[in-house]
Amino acid sequence: TESKRRHVRNNYKKKTMRKNYFIFFCLLFFFQLFGQDCNNKLAENKTDRISGNKILKSAFMSFKVNFSSNSTISFELKDRELKLISTSTLENINNQNNTLIFHFDNSETLKIKFDENYKSETINKQKVYFNETKINYDNLKVFSKQKLMKVELVENNEEIIVKEKFSNNIIEYTKCFFDNVDKEKDLGK
Repeated sequence: TESKRRHVRNNYKKKTMRKNYFIFFCLLFFFQLFGQDCNNKLAENKTDRISGNKILKSAFMSFKVNFSSNSTISFELKDRELKLISTSTLENINNQNNTLIFHFDNSETLKIKFDENYKSETINKQKVYFNETKINYDNLKVFSKQKLMKVELVENNEEIIVKEKFSNNIIEYTKCFFDNVDKEKDLGK
């Protein structure tokens, strides 16, 4: 009878182990299939050797693309400050004192005003205008949690309706960036 009990216990252990392995591999497969891979969504993720501060850059995310013009945003963490970087092939979007108003699907809006004049660079034989401004952690959180619906170019009296695929990319890429920012360790003095 003791050998039968041992045999039953061993069979129970084997079944439990098989079940646990099956659950583990299903979870692993699920996370690999549906998990977020941030390697392609971050342009840079490193620590400055001298200061010990994190340097983080998101990839550029388009909110307008057509034959005549392209506009993108990206985010940067450097020297313990968060910045939104705006690029456009149109010169008049990123001028000093220009304001972009981002409208999200929960009716929230964020106003971004450029304090300095743009910088320009020629990329693939086309002039691209860059400007950046500081943002706070809560603004970044909105971009990572809420879907961007439209961008209002105040000085140009223009509204850009953001296509669904661009909006999905922006929230996905920004979430990767946001998840890599530790508010306590990476920001502030």
